[in-house]
Amino acid sequence: AIAMPDIDAIDAVLNAEKHPYYYFCASPQKLGTHNFAKNLSQHNRNAAAYQRWLNKQRIHR
Repeated sequence: AIAMPDIDAIDAVLNAEKHPYYYFCASPQKLGTHNFAKNLSQHNRNAAAYQRWLNKQRIHR
């Protein structure tokens, strides 16, 4: 339930990994993973690549 997070979720928040990334987007190269970006322009490129992949697969939002 949303109101009762799993202990692993609580632990992940309290002990968050330190990294320089601010954005993430699903990866079209390796499904089930993400591409991370340090700035908005890099994120927009990642998002555009993923959108192109969705369109190629005929998956529409």
